[in-house]
This record gives sequence, C-alpha cells and structure tokens, in this order.
Amino acid sequence: MNSDPGTLQNIVTEPSLRALTAADYGRPKPRQRQSLQDAIRPHIDSFDYVVLEGMAQAAQV
Repeated sequence: MNSDPGTLQNIVTEPSLRALTAADYGRPKPRQRQSLQDAIRPHIDSFDYVVLEGMAQAAQV
C-alpha cells in the first residue's frame, strides 16, 4: 500500500455501467444490512396498506 497522501488509488476516471450489467444485478444478497431494512420498512408498510386496505376504503367512499 502506498502511504503517500498525494497518491490516489482505485479512482474511477470515467463512467461505467459495469454494476448494471452484472449477472446478479437487482437480486438481493442473502444477508442485507439491517439499517437499510429498518430505513425502508415504513415505506413498504405504507405501500402495502394502500394496496391491501386503502384502495378498498377509497372505493367505498
């Protein structure tokens, strides 16, 4: 490892679609970050509510 602070390694110098064309793109990993799941959970729960209950209630009004 180079300890010279003026030297940068592994710097992307141009855009790449490498991650988007990977064979496993879009597939969740077997173990996901709990903090990410906790942050997204309210969004998922509210979407589920609208789809499962909210639409039926809206149709009754």
